[in-house]
Amino acid sequence: MDGRGYAGLRGARAALPRKRSPVPAGIGCTSLAQSGSPAHPRKSRVPDETSGLAKAGRGWSRRTRRLHAPPPRQALAGLCAEAVGIADGVLWVTRDHLRLRRQYGAPLSSLQALQHRMADMFVEVELARSVTLQALQVVSQGDSSSRRKGVLAAHIQTSKSGMYVCKNGVQLHGALGVTDEHAVAGYFRRMAVISRLFGGTERQLSRYRALM
Repeated sequence: MDGRGYAGLRGARAALPRKRSPVPAGIGCTSLAQSGSPAHPRKSRVPDETSGLAKAGRGWSRRTRRLHAPPPRQALAGLCAEAVGIADGVLWVTRDHLRLRRQYGAPLSSLQALQHRMADMFVEVELARSVTLQALQVVSQGDSSSRRKGVLAAHIQTSKSGMYVCKNGVQLHGALGVTDEHAVAGYFRRMAVISRLFGGTERQLSRYRALM
């Protein structure tokens, strides 16, 4: 672009009207200082108890208390039953995998070390099943204290047994056990959630000790 083009642009720019946004009356340094805004440090206001921050803090305290409140007995009993079903499913899916998977010309189920591992998993499943059945019986027939202790003990034991079975099931499946498409991986994730609900095993143990 030559000099005449630049001159034409300057001329067009000069011809544009210049407007200023109007300033509302009464807005200035003096009015800001008199209104108690943060621009004047000596007159800044401190939020009181009815402010939004205080309300949010009280709401957080209520949610925290609700989180650490004792869980309903029926909810714990249902979680224990679900945990037993998950552990039982992992046990038999793992058994079928060991029967079908072959290594060095023989199925994995023929290895004595894996047979011992499967036996331990079976014992944990039956232990979780027994305490869950006992908890269900206590919930429907026992008194308040025995019902609470029964479901707490069942949740503690089923969480430990279920996590043991699921972890070993993932390990015995090898790389298949960590894929999202395999059933064992989904069972493991759900069991991890169940074991951490209502404060987890440590919180349930402290509640159980408080009832003794």
